[in-house]
Amino acid sequence: MGTHPVIKRSPPNAARYLFGPDRPVVIFEQNSLVEISFSPDASEPVKYGSEDLFLSSEKDVLEMLWAHSGRADTFEVAGFIVFLPLGITLTGFHDHDADQKAISCFVRGRWDRFGTRMKPIEFSS
Repeated sequence: MGTHPVIKRSPPNAARYLFGPDRPVVIFEQNSLVEISFSPDASEPVKYGSEDLFLSSEKDVLEMLWAHSGRADTFEVAGFIVFLPLGITLTGFHDHDADQKAISCFVRGRWDRFGTRMKPIEFSS
């Protein structure tokens, strides 16, 4: 990533690697990568296919990811839109909150703890 990260440790056996505001945040648990997050300040485009997720309209991004998720298993919880089939979360897109805008990619099972608090959500074109 080009720089030495700031490493923040938290139990149990988790470490958050911060490389700077224009770089991804990388999270490891028990020495395995579990999540990588990006902000709009990312030094490189954050893309899904050919779509630049931060430069495209929020509506287009939500609809495109929802379609690619099979229009199933997409939820809203704790201010995040969670596309379980894709392993992607968005925040700041559905509520137009530029200060909270972020994209994360996660491993299967990472959001399971929210279970019944997850509310199904749809995005139509």
